[in-house]
Amino acid sequence: MKPVVRYRLPVLLLLSLFCSLVVLSTACQLRRGEASSEGVTATVTIEPSPPAVGTARLSITLKTADGKPVVGAKNVQVEGTMTHAGMQPVLATAVEQGNGVYVVDQFRFTMAGDWVVIVRGTLPDGRAFETQTPVNGVKPAS
Repeated sequence: MKPVVRYRLPVLLLLSLFCSLVVLSTACQLRRGEASSEGVTATVTIEPSPPAVGTARLSITLKTADGKPVVGAKNVQVEGTMTHAGMQPVLATAVEQGNGVYVVDQFRFTMAGDWVVIVRGTLPDGRAFETQTPVNGVKPAS
């Protein structure tokens, strides 16, 4: 009976560490899911439409909470990831076209299914922003 008592403490410690890690990872995912960290919204337009596996052009229109275009954002990065684990994210840099529009000409959808496009960057005043846009139903390559 003593061996059972000896192993209880390490098992409880491991279980508590595991539970803590689950809570922390969930909290991080919830923060990542925010629509915007600085009142910026993104409207993502994809060509071709509907999107399919392969190369696509993403046009991202950034606006402030009051509807004004975000002009002069710096380091606008686009991350495409799927709604399930197990895939390598697609990363690209968007180029400003004017009037709050930022473009990625060679974005690559690598798999069919539901995606999330995350746009991150820095506003002209130095504040960071992040938005998420679901892209559901990326079709298989034809």
